[in-house]
Amino acid sequence: MGEMRATLVLAVISILSLGTSSSASEDDDYQYAHYCYDVDKSRAPAADVEACTHLLDTHAVGYADLHIVYNNRGYAYFRARDYAHAIADYDAALSSNAQYTLSYINRGNAYAAEGDFARAFADFDQAELVDPQNPRVFLARGGAFFDQRDLDRAIAQYSHAIELDPHSNDAYLDRANAELDKADFAAALIDYNRLIELDPHNANAFVGRGDLYAQQHEETRALADFDQAIAIDPHSAWGHFDRGVIRANAGHMSEAWQDFDAAVNADPQTAQFRYTRGLAAMVLGRRQEGQADIDAAIAQDPSVARNATPSGGDTPAVH
Repeated sequence: MGEMRATLVLAVISILSLGTSSSASEDDDYQYAHYCYDVDKSRAPAADVEACTHLLDTHAVGYADLHIVYNNRGYAYFRARDYAHAIADYDAALSSNAQYTLSYINRGNAYAAEGDFARAFADFDQAELVDPQNPRVFLARGGAFFDQRDLDRAIAQYSHAIELDPHSNDAYLDRANAELDKADFAAALIDYNRLIELDPHNANAFVGRGDLYAQQHEETRALADFDQAIAIDPHSAWGHFDRGVIRANAGHMSEAWQDFDAAVNADPQTAQFRYTRGLAAMVLGRRQEGQADIDAAIAQDPSVARNATPSGGDTPAVH
């Protein structure tokens, strides 16, 4: 569920600051600026890297915007899981503007993704010094505690974020996910329901509540929530994946494979999706195809074979 944390918000580049040039060049700069600041997760991160790099190489933005462009290119690298380049760009952003809270948060998240929690917490602490009322600082720090499986501290950070912003969708989602991992089902259900009240079109809220129902073996309710998540967001990777697990455990392997396939297409960076799609293909008798997926997933993430058991049930068994 870590992939569902939405703690990296991108700043908007002021297109009015673009340098003057020919009409065609202005159109190109406008398009590159649009790609650089307007993140679309269905778009490949490489396109955003190219766009931000163009703005930097052609000096299409003024000095005042450099930290924004570096930060946003860093986030594109982060999405591509190229954490070294992401951190380098966040370094550049902070060299340009040492008071830019967002880059401290984002760099901290990149350090956490690398497992360097000491540097991650140092960045979150610095972000809090710069902007102590920013709830995203506490969301990010909570996320690092969550990654360390320190769920009580994570929940405390998310709760403080909610105190600062009682309408924070991210804070309710993150706290609910931590409560779910702690098996505090009553508290998690309250937070998922509260989030759905605040934002009935939040696909991740339905995925999380569906996971809760699945863990309580309420498969009918779980399927209804996963269906709703996919109706809201047809590209919900976790919605498809978790629905696929329920279908696989019910013996509907063809439908399960379709959901795992949709999850891979929505998020090819998550090896767990490809690995489980391979297992489903093996069960369906498509062994060459299944083995290719399993091998590719292990090459992508060698730990996937031992970590692939989904939260909502058992990984489909190969017989």
